[in-house]
Amino acid sequence: MSGVSFDVIAERYDATRGFPIGVDETIASGILAAAGVPPGARFIEPGIGTGRFALPIAKRGYPYTGIDISPRMLSQLRRKLDGTAARMDLIEADGTALPLPDASHDVAITAGMLHCVPDWRGVLNEICRVVKPGGLYIFESETTTILRRAFDIEWQLLALEYGAGRLHRGFSGGLEGVLAHLGVPRASTTTIILARWPVQATIEELLSMFRERIVSICWDIPDDVYERMMRGMELWADEHYAGRRDTVLESEATVTVTLIPL
Repeated sequence: MSGVSFDVIAERYDATRGFPIGVDETIASGILAAAGVPPGARFIEPGIGTGRFALPIAKRGYPYTGIDISPRMLSQLRRKLDGTAARMDLIEADGTALPLPDASHDVAITAGMLHCVPDWRGVLNEICRVVKPGGLYIFESETTTILRRAFDIEWQLLALEYGAGRLHRGFSGGLEGVLAHLGVPRASTTTIILARWPVQATIEELLSMFRERIVSICWDIPDDVYERMMRGMELWADEHYAGRRDTVLESEATVTVTLIPL
C-alpha cells in the first residue's frame, strides 16, 4: 500500500490531534453551508482516520464512505460510531486504488493526508473517478499552527544531517499543486477558514512529541539515527530557548479548506 499508516498512533491520535470541544461541529456546519450539498449527498474521504471531519457530517444524515490503510484507525472510528445513527461505510483500502464504482459519490474530502502519500496524484485521479461530474472536492491542508513549525524544520534538517533523508516523501505542493494537477483554475475555487482557536505548549511538551514519536515524521527513522537526532533536537531547543524548557509558546490553529469543482 502507498502512504503512511497511522496504526502506531491510533490509540493516541485523538488525544494528540483531536479538535477542541465543539470545533468539529463548527467545521461540519461550515463545510455543509459552503458546499451547499443537498440532503442525501454521498461523501467520500480517503484517509478518514478516526473521523475528525467525517463523524459530525455523517451524524447529520449524510451517507459517508471512509477509506484508510490503517485498520487500527478505522477501529477507533468504529468505536465512536457505536450508539449513533451515522451512516458510514468504512473500508480498509489504498487511496490510490479506491474499491468503488465510477461517479458514485457527490463530494470528496481529504484532510491532511496527501503529504503522507508518495503517489498523491493517484489519490486525486481516483477522487476524480469516483466523484460525479459536477461534484465537489474539498481540500484541506494540515491544520495550520506555527507553534511547532520551527521544531519540524529543525527535525528535517537533523534528518538530512544524519542521513535519514527527506521525511514524508509525499505531497508538498500546496493548493496550487493540487489545482495544477486537476487542471482547475484558481478563480473557480473558494477558500474559507472554517475554524480557529488558540493553542499553547511548553518547549518540553513540544520536545516530548518527538521523544515519544507522536509526530509522524519520527516513525520511519532507524532507532540509532533517531537517538542522535533527538539529542540534536534537545541541544537545538536549549540553545534556541536559552535552556528554559518551561517557556510557553502561544499561537493560533486554523482549519482552512478550498472547495474545488470537478
